[in-house]
Amino acid sequence: MSRLLKSDFKRLFQASYFYLTIMVSALIGFLITLLLEKTPKEDINIPPGMEDMLGNMMGIRVEPSFGSIIIPFAAAVIVGMFLEAEFTQGAIRNKIICGHNRNHIFFASLLTLIVGVFCCFAVCELAIIGSSVFIFGNDSPALDAALYSTGIMFLMITAMSTILSFTIGSFFHGGKLIAILLAVQYVMEISIFFAMYSNRSKILEYLSRVFPQSSIFQFNYFERPDKLWINALISAVAALIFIIFGLLKFRKCDIR
Repeated sequence: MSRLLKSDFKRLFQASYFYLTIMVSALIGFLITLLLEKTPKEDINIPPGMEDMLGNMMGIRVEPSFGSIIIPFAAAVIVGMFLEAEFTQGAIRNKIICGHNRNHIFFASLLTLIVGVFCCFAVCELAIIGSSVFIFGNDSPALDAALYSTGIMFLMITAMSTILSFTIGSFFHGGKLIAILLAVQYVMEISIFFAMYSNRSKILEYLSRVFPQSSIFQFNYFERPDKLWINALISAVAALIFIIFGLLKFRKCDIR
């Protein structure tokens, strides 16, 4: 499996789309930070009943959380482009011909993509936090709280974006894969409404913990947020389910 990992990492790290996706994600993160910093609080119309939740959007406490909205799209692009090349260029077929086990091929590619998305995630978060602290002069977040929130955020993105996209790629591979993955992530962006109204219903509160996009207001970079372990547990279970479905499909799919 080490040879598979070496081959997959080489293919990913030599791809121009990988570095372009990282740069675009970091730029969007910086622009969001700039927009929030330069928009006067009094010019923002906050709907009644959401003052406490949406009011936090004007500080670094929530600014880094926008990675939960940016990176899912980046993950869809990275996974889609990688799988597109693997299937259309015959890379997976060649691996099978060389005698590699399908299970090893599946997990080597998945691990490679998780590492790739992590690189994108880390650069985006550093761009947001770095610009907020060093350019706009905001307070630095507490290290333990920031690591706790970003760690669970990345776990959620891994489950609901990277692994989910990889599993979908096991069912649909072709010219439309990237469009499908981006559409899925776009639909998941709508889940942010669960967060906006989570204080009105327990059901909406738990639904808001399923998706990284809808958890944007739950991350905290100055103190550890309560109940965030629920988000991590849901994501871990979802990741396991997606991996099982994806692996079963990949074992049976016709590789040409």
